[in-house]
Amino acid sequence: MLRRSAIKHVTLGISSGLAGGYIFWYGWHIPQVRRRDEWYLEQERRKQAGEA
Repeated sequence: MLRRSAIKHVTLGISSGLAGGYIFWYGWHIPQVRRRDEWYLEQERRKQAGEA
């Protein structure tokens, strides 16, 4: 009984961690990096156009 409970808790913990990491990575991190890269690209274009 204790072994089954431990396996269930470990499995649930790993699954929850992976799901949370996936949500963070694709739900927050990737969009933030995309916005940052677009901002820097915009700044580089302005700099090359002489608007800095």
